Amino acid sequence: MTDVNRRIPRFRHSSLHSLGRRIGVRLRRRWLGRFVPEKQVRLIEIGSARFKRLTLPDAWTAAQLARSLERFRSQQRFPALIAQSGSELLLEWVEGSPIAEPLDEAACDQLADFFAALYAQDRQAVETRAAGFGQALQLDLAFLGQVGVLDSSALPELERAAEALAPEQVYLGYDYLDPSARNSGITPAGRLLAVDVEELMPGQLLGSGVAKAVLRTPGARRERLLAGIRRSSGFDLAPVMPFVELSFLAAWTKRALLKGRAKLVSPELFERFRKRSS
Repeated sequence: MTDVNRRIPRFRHSSLHSLGRRIGVRLRRRWLGRFVPEKQVRLIEIGSARFKRLTLPDAWTAAQLARSLERFRSQQRFPALIAQSGSELLLEWVEGSPIAEPLDEAACDQLADFFAALYAQDRQAVETRAAGFGQALQLDLAFLGQVGVLDSSALPELERAAEALAPEQVYLGYDYLDPSARNSGITPAGRLLAVDVEELMPGQLLGSGVAKAVLRTPGARRERLLAGIRRSSGFDLAPVMPFVELSFLAAWTKRALLKGRAKLVSPELFERFRKRSS
């Protein structure tokens, strides 16, 4: 072996998803016909250096995510992008432990600061009706009624609530749609960092990430998150949040159903919005 060959670091890779999870995704996608996108996550080791390799369904999605990550590079809210090749991204490997659940007050405030940093970037106000958000919500509710998630008495009440809750304008921008504790860690600088980067998306209805956190992350308190965002950025989401929350819940329930994740489908979550129709 030459001296040059000795200096070439060894390349190793291994899946970060368990065999059971990989089989479950394949089962739901290929054999049960569910709407589950192809995605692979691997640990890459080159010499002593470690990286995360993310394979997405297509090159367009990867390029869009790469642009979004570059937008937030200086804020250190996500692992740094090292390279993109087609549908694959090579990312910085981030060491650390996930945040404990339920979130304590300090972690809830750090999550609020995280959302404030996202919502301050390229935010724009749009007319709710002109942008089609009212119609999109009505279509999602109609679908849930058609497939039986919402019963015949709930559907008309929720449709009226959607109409009543629609504000004149909503806000679009970057949001993060999977703010669970297991996907997050605290940097040495005390900032919350999100590890699963594929849920960073542009052009989202702002507040959707907060709605997901309140729905699925124990200890994520709605009023504390909204107050923290307002304190950090001066951006007050409270007036539009009821509409955003109903829009998110309807769209998220629809996606869960199409992905074959029936245990996430909870018609009772819509009950509090039915009262808004009266």
